This record gives sequence, C-alpha cells and structure tokens, in this order.
Amino acid sequence: MKKKILPNLSLALKPNTDGNAMLQALEGAPKSAEAPAEVQAAPVAQEDMTAPREVAPFDHRRMGVGDLKVGVVYDLPLSMLVRSDNNARVFYKPGEVEEMAENLSTKGQKVAAIGYVRDNAVVIIDGQKRFNACTLGKMPTLKVYIQEQPESAIDEYETSRYINTERSTQTPFDDAIRWAKFLDAKLYASQDELAKRLKMSAPAVSKSLGLNRIPMPLRRMMADEPQTSLLSVAYEISNIFSNLNDSNAEELEAIGEEVIKTVIKKGLGRMQTIELVRSKLEGKKTRVRGDTVQVKFGEHRGDIKVVPSRGEFSLSFKGLNESEIEELKRRVEAVLAGQMTM
Repeated sequence: MKKKILPNLSLALKPNTDGNAMLQALEGAPKSAEAPAEVQAAPVAQEDMTAPREVAPFDHRRMGVGDLKVGVVYDLPLSMLVRSDNNARVFYKPGEVEEMAENLSTKGQKVAAIGYVRDNAVVIIDGQKRFNACTLGKMPTLKVYIQEQPESAIDEYETSRYINTERSTQTPFDDAIRWAKFLDAKLYASQDELAKRLKMSAPAVSKSLGLNRIPMPLRRMMADEPQTSLLSVAYEISNIFSNLNDSNAEELEAIGEEVIKTVIKKGLGRMQTIELVRSKLEGKKTRVRGDTVQVKFGEHRGDIKVVPSRGEFSLSFKGLNESEIEELKRRVEAVLAGQMTM
C-alpha cells in the first residue's frame, strides 16, 4: 500500500493567508519529532513561504484537463473546476465570501487554491471560499495548484481538514456533518477508528456528532459566531434537542434560538450555558397544558379545551355553515341558561 503523506503546516503559517505554506506542506516537509512515523514525508529544502509561485500559462482553447501537470499552478477557467464533496468545511459566512470576492477583484489572487484532476475536471479540495468568491464576483478564472489525486474520499477529507484546522477555519459543525456522512458510508468503520485517525479523543468525536441534533438553521446561526462555535458550548446547546420529535420540534427550536441568542449576547461559557439550558427546559416542563376532548355536532368534530389552573374553557368547531353556527349557539346558550335537560 502506498505510504500516506499528510501535509505539514508547522512552518510559521499566518492564519488564513499563507496558502503557499499549504502547497509546500502537501509536497512534504521535515519530519516532526512528535508525529507518527507512518505519516512522515521525506525532508525537503526550506523555501521563502511569502514568495509568490510562478503561474504556468494555460490556453483553454488549445489545452484541456489532460494537459495539466502535478506540482504546477495554472490560472484555470471556472468552468473547468468542481467543488469537492469531501471538503472539510461545510459552513461559509456570506460576509466572508463577499469580502473575499471584493479582495480578489481589487487586489487579485495571491494564494493558489489546491486541486487534482479527476475525469474531465479539476476538483478543488482547498480554496472553495476563493472559488465561491470568484463565482460571486463573476471572475473568469482561479489559480489552482495541481496535486496528485487522493487515494480515497477519506484521504481527500483528511487533507482538507488538516489544512483548515491549521488555519483555524474548521468548526465542530463542519466536522459533525462530514463525520456522519463517512460513518454512514462505512468509510470509517467506527467512531473509535475516526478518532484514532484524526488523533482526537473518543468523547470529543461523540460530542461533535451530537451537534447534528441541532436543526440546520440554528447550526448556521451558531457557526457564524465564535462563542457558539466552541464545541464545549455547542454541545450543551445540542442537548436541548435530545428528544426532538415532530410534536415538540417547533417549541424546542424556539427555546434553542433563545438560548443561542443569549449565549452570543452575553458571551456565556460552558457552565453558564448548561444552567441556561436547564432553566429553559425546566420552564418548558412546568408550562401549563390544557386537556382537550373531541366532541361532535352533526357531522362536524370539534374540541373542548380546559385549563383549570387558568380558569379557561373553550369550545371550537371548524367548517360550520351559518345555520349550523346559529343552532350550536342556541343549544349552548340554552344549556347555560338551564333551559335544556341533559
């Protein structure tokens, strides 16, 4: 089996800017004393990480995907590119992409994306935000560094995730979605194998997967904020939805949204979030609920709802015509007036 080489990004990267470091890392870097031997690349010479890479000419009228060479940066038309289904990131803030589009249009692309040739396209495994920004800004091309095709979907995902975590762009919400996908497809045999390969603790993996309980609109809201993107805080919020079902979905989502907004506004930590969730759920359990009894009038079914603690009694029907309403009204008034025997 071919030895797997993970990218090494330990060479003084600048967050979110040092894409050239990522390119060098994918080619291999000096062995770290702490890293396992089976994932080490052969040592390579150091280079100026801030120096721009030369872009090879690409004439789309005369060249095709088959002409692209590994280890070279090309300025490729967007029509030749596709997004990776195994990219580690799932959530992108709209403002991020808009800001990136503005920067690319005014300053140009300084850092190449990373992709590989598959069939008749180039799959982007790092730089999807740049790709999205070019699409948004209607820019015709994207600079892409071509690397070897990963051996599997898992290799592709782990490469993308490694790059993102080193740049601090990865969130637990991204992990939760991708991990569930790969576990369902049996690409990771178990959560334990996933944790071992990603060098994480089993509890951290389990907690991350628990975030998938949170409805997607709320996950997007949380992913946009640093405080609710913390796994320790996000997991406590996910506990709101431990018993989510069709009958309580709307109510739990309302509680979840209220909790999320409070955590963001007040900058609450894990213990404070635990207490907030507890108080909201206990409040939910003690809310007064009425007893409802179905009744029939003619061919119509209605409801009598009684809430003794609130002194409420209500009778409701739907679909009655005007004469039926008058008749029902007469009967109710007669009963209340004591003029009809039961």
